[in-house]
Amino acid sequence: MTTRILVADDNLSVRQAIRFLLQVRNDWEICAEATNGEDAVAKANQSKPDIIIMDLQMPGLDGFQAASQILAAKPLVPIILYSVFGTSGLAPGAARIGIRRVLSKSECGLRLVAAIDELLTKSHSRADNIDLTEGESRMIREEAWRAGCSLKAQSSRLLKR
Repeated sequence: MTTRILVADDNLSVRQAIRFLLQVRNDWEICAEATNGEDAVAKANQSKPDIIIMDLQMPGLDGFQAASQILAAKPLVPIILYSVFGTSGLAPGAARIGIRRVLSKSECGLRLVAAIDELLTKSHSRADNIDLTEGESRMIREEAWRAGCSLKAQSSRLLKR
């Protein structure tokens, strides 16, 4: 099962870098790219992503405003907000809106891949009403990494056993 990812950032170079970074997983696909907040809301409705990666500062609607509109219609879609600003000041406001993770652009890299994995596992677990322990979650992440697949796909495989 392919995980569909929407990337919203007004900077083409950043979108390309995220696309390159996420190619490490053959079961992930960028289903849409948005260049501003309004575009992110529209593409979230059209492309039905499994997870959204969104910049804070974009023309028109900013990341908070766009996330609020998306989550009003699709409350279970995990959103990762990233910014050039520090994350500690953004986290409380992001949590109130329903944004699941805030990352600094300076630390994005592999932390972005790990955050996507973690959020997809939690999202999948919630959907099946399964609460995983930290150890179970770690085991699934490690097995998914070795298998070269997403946590969502690995969780599905384990649940079918």
